[in-house]
Amino acid sequence: MRAAAVVCSRRGSLGWWAAWGSPVGMDVDERQVAVAAARIGQSYPSCGVQVRQGDVLCLPFEDDSFDAVWCSDTVRYLDDGQLSVALGEFRRVLRPGGVLAVRERDPSLVMVRPGDPYLFLDYYRAVAAHVACTRHLLRSRELHRRLEGAGFTMVRQHTILIEHYAPLSSDVVRYRGPAWSQAARTALRLGLEPQWKPFLDPDGEQNPLRAADGYISEGCAGRGQRRHALTPLPRLLPRITLTGVR
Repeated sequence: MRAAAVVCSRRGSLGWWAAWGSPVGMDVDERQVAVAAARIGQSYPSCGVQVRQGDVLCLPFEDDSFDAVWCSDTVRYLDDGQLSVALGEFRRVLRPGGVLAVRERDPSLVMVRPGDPYLFLDYYRAVAAHVACTRHLLRSRELHRRLEGAGFTMVRQHTILIEHYAPLSSDVVRYRGPAWSQAARTALRLGLEPQWKPFLDPDGEQNPLRAADGYISEGCAGRGQRRHALTPLPRLLPRITLTGVR
């Protein structure tokens, strides 16, 4: 079996695909290709993974080349027209019966308590008016229609809700604190609710991440089609994951 891992930003995912045959990792940025190749060489020196530069709008592969295509955290950067082209390219390089899996975030499931349960959704909607990739994230729940429109069959979507309860782990606080501090600065510049102010200081006592009754939820959904039985996909962070069969 030959599997294509397309724009696979996590080295563990490429290593996992090695169990399937001869995977090829791809990214449009040559610098990221070099980073991925180095990581694979260090962590999986004998896995036979190839990493190359390429564009999802014009994949550098022959027709019917792969049994599976894995597209991770990429479709947010594509407008509707580009997404249609990319899905057509994925279908072109898949063999009949091959499987496409698409992973993306679901911003509608992000919630932080205590506080307004719609704080983050309102933020994404406001930022979407100015930032294309955020706007494209808001269509994640509609990706199943896009796969069906591109000719994939047996499309399935699977949504996972990930929840964190206080006391939050140091890893969650260390990762979310700076990211949401930056989001708070953007929110306040856009004139959004003052409830964002406590997020400005990641180490502040008023930050909801440090609340005694703190709670975070994040979302992941998946959709797909398959003609062959598959082993489970790699463990995913909260995302929308769709799979479809050519």
